Amino acid sequence: MRFKQIRVNCGDHSKLVMVRDDHKEKPTFTKGPWHVQFLSESEKLPYMVFDDNIAAIARVHSEKDARLIAAAPELLAQCKFLEEMLTRTDHPSSPKLAEVRELLAKVEGEK
Repeated sequence: MRFKQIRVNCGDHSKLVMVRDDHKEKPTFTKGPWHVQFLSESEKLPYMVFDDNIAAIARVHSEKDARLIAAAPELLAQCKFLEEMLTRTDHPSSPKLAEVRELLAKVEGEK
């Protein structure tokens, strides 16, 4: 993930902040929302995660894992929102901002 510095005006002063500089094409993800369906106890992987078009996203052993996977689109959106808010309010070297950016880089295949 690449970043660039920009100057942001904050009333009577300004500060430099780091923002993502996305020049390359990002990976595409299956659009949410995603849902969980219990298939059958006789199935080796009894829980399925699927999208609104009934396309399978994953099959897993436990309901908790299925629910976590199904929440992925909303979790990603909230991480992006958090990064935006931290960029506006925190110092560019904020550890929390760095953690969020590291997580987003991992999700987006850059780590």
